[in-house]
Amino acid sequence: MKSDLNMYATLLSQSLFQGMSQSDLEQVVGHTHFDFSNVPALSPIAVEGSRCESLLFITHGTLTATATSDDHSYTLSETLPTPWLIEPERLFGLTPRYARTYTAQSDCRLFGIGKDEVVSLSSRFDIFRINLLNIYTTHAQRVSRQCWRTPPHDIKGKLARFVSDHSLRLTGDKTLYVKMSTLAHLLGESRLNLSRVLHELTAEGLLAMSRGEVRIPHLEKLLSGSL
Repeated sequence: MKSDLNMYATLLSQSLFQGMSQSDLEQVVGHTHFDFSNVPALSPIAVEGSRCESLLFITHGTLTATATSDDHSYTLSETLPTPWLIEPERLFGLTPRYARTYTAQSDCRLFGIGKDEVVSLSSRFDIFRINLLNIYTTHAQRVSRQCWRTPPHDIKGKLARFVSDHSLRLTGDKTLYVKMSTLAHLLGESRLNLSRVLHELTAEGLLAMSRGEVRIPHLEKLLSGSL
């Protein structure tokens, strides 16, 4: 009984199962195959380019998501909290492959639900199907809105916009691995002006720099007043 209650609580912590009744949860737990696993720190959870065959729910721990540009000129890594659902929009569609690499930053616990089980749950439970549609449409609306926003006019705003557009969430720790000349080109600024602003932001405690690396410990603070 205690293990069932723990499982109900685990499911309800995930947005896909929120709003389900006790009876629905009992059916889900009793008739759904879950793949449970523990991933030690610094081990991969999902790898960019590999096939997405199931929904992966990270229930405990912290993880990082890392993505690299097509020309390999820059990479963005960000820390994600749990609970976290890894790229549900990649389970179906034209490109059912992960867009990022996810690595356990600390020991992580997770469970997976295969594609066939997701289809079955969607057909059996209206609330599950609605929650899944909400996740997909929210993602689509966020992406479609990006190109219509007013471009920022200063370097701080351009940097904040660039990082936020490449991030999964608009808060938390981000690290951009990029050469200064490449970043200046991406932002449409001179290397000298970019360097000056980065040093100003460093002095304000909004970021930290080292060779080929710009770390933003709290993206929400950089975004504040920038966009």
